[in-house]
Amino acid sequence: MPPELEGLTAIKTANNDKYNASAQFLTFTLSGPATLYVAYDSRATQYPAWLTQDFVNTGLVIETGDVPLVVWQRSLAAGTHSLPGNYFGSPQGVHSNYLVLLDLGGQAPVPGWLWSQAGADSMPVLFLDAGVYTLVIKQRESGTQLDRLLLTSDVEYVPQGLGEM
Repeated sequence: MPPELEGLTAIKTANNDKYNASAQFLTFTLSGPATLYVAYDSRATQYPAWLTQDFVNTGLVIETGDVPLVVWQRSLAAGTHSLPGNYFGSPQGVHSNYLVLLDLGGQAPVPGWLWSQAGADSMPVLFLDAGVYTLVIKQRESGTQLDRLLLTSDVEYVPQGLGEM
């Protein structure tokens, strides 16, 4: 990760969605202005117009275990924003999905909730403010399954028998 991008909020897209050609693929809401970075497959022989027309190539590259990602940026105002699917606009030579980074300038990553997971063997925890939420669970990889889901308003509650969960 280039030092300029370390510590930024990341939205990791699933690589299995790399051929998604939807006009609206990823939607997020910002409570204040931010700088949006899209790290895109460096193998592209033709980048999509949504990227080249609305973003500026930073010259930065994120090295991954798959392929280097070229980093593009643009400024965003507060509000709801959408990005198209990786294949929207018919790019050429692209075989990995993009990664999104946000420089929020000190604002909370996402108003109203925070996702926290310490490691692969830990239980994920979602902290919610008061309100109504819709939880959508989708299976992305075959062989995965949801065993249990615990919702509580008791922030001191510690589930017993974690090894069995």
